[in-house]
Amino acid sequence: MMMFFRTQWTRKLRRLSSHIGIASLVCALTAGICYPIADTIGYQTVGLIFLIVVASLSLFIDRGGLIFAAILSFTIWNFLFINPLYTFRVHSIHDMIALFANLTVAIVGSVFINRIRRSRFSLIKSQEQIAMLYSLLESLNNAISIDDIVAKTQQVMLTHFNARILIYLTSPGEMLLSDIPLGDQAIHSQETWSGALDIFRNSATGPSIVNQNTREFQLIFPLEEPRKRIGVIVMVFPGPDQPGEDKINILKSFIMQISSALDREISIIQIKQQEIHMHSEKLFRTVMNSVSHELKTPIAIIQAAVSNLADKRTSANTILQEQIVDELNQASTRLNQIVQNILDMSRIESGIFRLNKEWCDIPDLLGTISSTLAQELEKYHVQVSIADEVPLFQADITMLTQALLNILRNALNYSPPGSDIQINVVVNESGQVHIVILDQGPGIPEKELPRVFEKFFRVPGTKPGGTGLGLTISKAIIDLHGGELKLMNSPERGLAAHILLPVETCNQLTDEQL
Repeated sequence: MMMFFRTQWTRKLRRLSSHIGIASLVCALTAGICYPIADTIGYQTVGLIFLIVVASLSLFIDRGGLIFAAILSFTIWNFLFINPLYTFRVHSIHDMIALFANLTVAIVGSVFINRIRRSRFSLIKSQEQIAMLYSLLESLNNAISIDDIVAKTQQVMLTHFNARILIYLTSPGEMLLSDIPLGDQAIHSQETWSGALDIFRNSATGPSIVNQNTREFQLIFPLEEPRKRIGVIVMVFPGPDQPGEDKINILKSFIMQISSALDREISIIQIKQQEIHMHSEKLFRTVMNSVSHELKTPIAIIQAAVSNLADKRTSANTILQEQIVDELNQASTRLNQIVQNILDMSRIESGIFRLNKEWCDIPDLLGTISSTLAQELEKYHVQVSIADEVPLFQADITMLTQALLNILRNALNYSPPGSDIQINVVVNESGQVHIVILDQGPGIPEKELPRVFEKFFRVPGTKPGGTGLGLTISKAIIDLHGGELKLMNSPERGLAAHILLPVETCNQLTDEQL
């Protein structure tokens, strides 16, 4: 920090020296021009010329150089142009008054002109700073993530300061600085990281100079909010020249806005993580309650059936044995369905699931489904209608069968025994296979329809049973086939499931598929 202020003073002294040099050169040049014609124009006119020259200098040099120019012009006028020449003695009281009046007017006038000029420059600079701050604020307000904030900060800093930036933030949930750099990765080095770590740990508010050479100049500022430090920003400026005080002040304003924007995004991330954690816990409890409840029923049936089969009295009763075997079969089927749904959902969500397409015939597909659900379908009046023009099409038969089984089971579970279940298959105007499964159950409330495909969602008030995964899996499988699944309440009664599947004709298939 001391080095930084020492450099600033060195810069000011260099500027003052250059202005004094300019003042000396201009005064000497004015004296050289006026000396040969002094007798013609008179020494009073020479004094006025020096006064005009000093006033003009106020447009180009600072106050220290102007005062020096006023004193130097006073001295030259007295020595070279006022009698007795080549001495500093003044015999006439009028000349004495003229000399000091000229000096006073030169100093006061030039200082006021210089002050006005500096005020104008300050006003212009303030407007530029406001414009820069506005552009930064606009960029940061439009940022949607930490990476976006860093990218927009890089762009603004490069545009307005020709500087590259690197940011280190605290580790999530901790007050330790992470060594993962954000921004210009070329800036990252062990020296830079060590300097950033020192600034973060110390109470200093910066800036701190880390590296200064002929190619670049590096400053480090802490990124902090009123109650905490959220990180450190490293700025690299080209060339050996350091930014002046005006740039340092505007940089501090920039950094305050950057800190606020980063803190905002960090807070949003923490809130989202808390929400995800709470949602995960809630979902875990829901899944465990649902799955454990669904598993208990078939397991209890299986245990009871096995216990009955072990009873010697059961072995002599053939009818009772058949009933127990039937219960075992239903329980094992239900258990297998629950496990299969959970496994299918895991496979689909993992992203590694791939369809194994082959030629699919709708009558064969529905025949397989009818065989699987034979016992359940005996309680209903099932009507199947397949249009003659329905062609063969490419599909993963195993997965599509699973999807249609889930949809049909859903229709059976919520339809009263003895009611009609209709399955209609046609080809629509778009050339898609259109399967409609229509039941006569209570339907679904309109406000709940958008949620029926959510995992583990069950319509409030429905009878217990099921994990809430069947329709979710069916929709995912049909979506993978490039199709569409829609549920709509029937105008008369019940729920209609519309399955749309694309048809690949022979012309669309490759030789390998054929």
